[in-house]
Amino acid sequence: MKKMLICCGVLCMTLLLFCGTALAAVEVQPGDDSSVTVTKKDADEKVFTVTKSSGVSDGQLYLVMIQKGNASDMPTAENLYYLNVEKASGTTFTMDAYPKDLDGGTYVVYLSDYAGANGGRNAVATLLVDIDEPKYGDVNGDNEVTGKDRIILSRYLAKWADYGEDKTDANYKVVKDNADVNKDGQLTGKDRIILSRHLAKWADYQTLPMPES
Repeated sequence: MKKMLICCGVLCMTLLLFCGTALAAVEVQPGDDSSVTVTKKDADEKVFTVTKSSGVSDGQLYLVMIQKGNASDMPTAENLYYLNVEKASGTTFTMDAYPKDLDGGTYVVYLSDYAGANGGRNAVATLLVDIDEPKYGDVNGDNEVTGKDRIILSRYLAKWADYGEDKTDANYKVVKDNADVNKDGQLTGKDRIILSRHLAKWADYQTLPMPES
């Protein structure tokens, strides 16, 4: 995760930024304040623009926060995905927010001002994030992790001609995201070893994926 330290007066905070994965889908639902809109800015849905169009004074400080969970949850190091402060310019406030990688779930977007008009955290939008997670170890995509998956992966790594990503038959098909059980972005003998130990129920290999330390 990439972190950047920012300061505004005596206020310092860590800005959490995206570091890579594309989102499957993000639905933005409006909050209670109709003067505030949250829109997706880029095609990968990694940048969100927060805009307040009324009741804004030039130079007014606003805090934007994106937090996972319900609006009643208190912010913690685990559920806070974005935090930043910026000044309004003119009579409109706008800020581009760059949260760290969002996994599937619900996120609340908050906007607060330092004049106290918002009474603390004001929930201005909800982000509904849907991500199709790989089923790690299910090499052929049949929704099961069995010895067949190990055999298919072994033959694919040995470059058997009948095995590959383009196959539709579950006896020969390779789903690369599922087979990459150490999440290093490539298929190698390491993935076959980890899958073999998982199937053999080795104590340290019970859960997939197993990223390399």
